[in-house]
Amino acid sequence: MKNTEKQAINKLNDIFKNLPQRSNPVNQEIKNNVQILVQGLNNLDQEVKQKDQVIVQKDKNINKLQESIFDKEQKEFIEVLPKLYPKDYPSSNPNQWSNDLWGKQVVERKDLEAIEKHLPTFKVDVLKNKFIEVLQQRFPHDYSARFEDWSNDLWGKQVVERKDLEAIEKHLPTFKVDVLKNKFIEVLQQRFPHNYSARFEDWPNIWGKQVINRGDVEVMQKWIPIYEKEIKENLKQSVLIEKIAKENELKKLADKEQEKLELKEQLKLKELEVQNKKQLLLVKELEKKELLVQKEEEIQNKSLVKNQVINELQENIGLKEQEALNLKIESLMKQVEFYKKESEFKDKALEDALEIGKQNKIISKLKEKELADAHVINELQGKLLAFKNLSQHDETLQLELSVIHFKVEESIANKNISEMEELSKYLSQLMKEPIQKEESLDISELLNNLSPIVHVEENQVQNPLAVINNFDINNVHTTHSVLISISGEESGFSIIQEESLN
Repeated sequence: MKNTEKQAINKLNDIFKNLPQRSNPVNQEIKNNVQILVQGLNNLDQEVKQKDQVIVQKDKNINKLQESIFDKEQKEFIEVLPKLYPKDYPSSNPNQWSNDLWGKQVVERKDLEAIEKHLPTFKVDVLKNKFIEVLQQRFPHDYSARFEDWSNDLWGKQVVERKDLEAIEKHLPTFKVDVLKNKFIEVLQQRFPHNYSARFEDWPNIWGKQVINRGDVEVMQKWIPIYEKEIKENLKQSVLIEKIAKENELKKLADKEQEKLELKEQLKLKELEVQNKKQLLLVKELEKKELLVQKEEEIQNKSLVKNQVINELQENIGLKEQEALNLKIESLMKQVEFYKKESEFKDKALEDALEIGKQNKIISKLKEKELADAHVINELQGKLLAFKNLSQHDETLQLELSVIHFKVEESIANKNISEMEELSKYLSQLMKEPIQKEESLDISELLNNLSPIVHVEENQVQNPLAVINNFDINNVHTTHSVLISISGEESGFSIIQEESLN
C-alpha cells in the first residue's frame, strides 16, 4: 500500500472519530465499517511486508543455491578437463593452465552456460575412459591396452560405443572392486612372498585372504599405497645392494687387472735383468777374448825378442855364454808355457762355471726326489704306527707287525722306494681287513722272503739288521736292532732296544 492511500484512510478514520456520538445511525455504521476497513488494510499491508521479506529471503537463498551449484559444477569442470586432456590441462589448478585455453577462459569469466552445456558430456567421456581402463585391468587378456584394437564383438566395446551409461554405472563399481582385489593380491605377493604364494587359491586363511573374501574395500585402499611404497623402498634397497655388489666385483676385477699389470711389469724387469746378464756375459766373453789376443800378441812379441836375443848371442858369445843363453831360453819358454796354462786355466774356469750350473739343476732334481722319498717314508712309518696300535691285543697281528717292521726298516735302509710303496699298500689293506689267525702266513716263509745279510759265526747263522734311527713307533725316538738267529731246528726273532735318545 502506498503512503498517499494510507494517509487518505487515516484522515477518513479521523473524520468519523470526531463525529458526535448521537448522530445518525447510518453515520455510526459507516464509521464502524471504515474502522474495519482501515484495520484490514493495515493488516493486509503488514502481511504484504512480511511476504516481501520472505520473497527477498527466498531470492537470497536462490542466489546462494545458484552460486553453490555453479561452484560445484565449476569444480567438477576443473577436475574433469585434466582427466580428458592431460597434455593441455596438466593439473587441477587453473592457475597453471595456459591463458589461451578454452577451459581457462570459461573458468575466468564464470561461464555457467558453457559449463552446464559441456560438463555432462565430459562426465560421460570420463566415465567411458574409466570403464575402458577398468576393463583393461580386469580382463587384460580380452581387452588390450589400445581401445582401437578391441574387437567389435566384445561386450565392453559395444557398451562404450553406444554410450550405455546404465550398463557402465552398473558394472563399473564391481569391476573396480575386482581390480582392487587383484591389485591387493599382487601387492601382498610382492611384499610378503613367504606368506602369500603365487596362487591365491593356495593361500591359508590369513588376514590378506580374509580381507579379499569379505571385499573390504576400505582396508584394501588403505594398505595398497603403503605396501607399494614399501615395495619400492625394498626394490631401491635391493638395487643399491646389487649396485654395491657389482661395484665390488668391478673393483676385484680392477685389482686383478692391476695385479696382472704388476706381474707383467715384474716379468719385463726380469727379462731386462736376464738380457743385462746376457750382455754382461757377452762383454766378459769379449773381454776374455781380447785378453787372449793380447796375451798371444805378447807371446809373439816375446818370441820375436827371444829369437832376436838368441841370434845376437849366437853371434857374439862363446860356448859358456851359449849355455847361459840356453838357460834364459828355457826361462822364456817357461814363461810362454805359463801364459798358455793361464789361458787354458781361464777357459777351464768358464767350462767349470757352466758345469756348476748343470750340477745345480741336477741337485735341485735330486732334492725334489729326496722330498718325495721322505714323504713315502713318513707315510709308511705312520701306517706302521697305526697298525701297531691296531695289533696291541692280537698276537697274530703282533707277529705280522714284527715281520713287517723288519721289512720296513730293511726297505728304508736300502732306500727301496718301490718296496716301501708296496708295504704301504699292504699295511692299508691289513688295517681295512685284519688277517684271521687261521689265515696268517707262516713266519718261516715270511723270513725266507726277507733276503737277509748272513754272517757265519761258530756254526750259527745270524742276521743283525739295524732299524733306521729316530723311528718313533711309540712316540719315543729310539735306535733298534733286529736280530734273527737260525740254529738247527730252532729259530729266533727279536727286536732289541739299544739306546734311547730322549
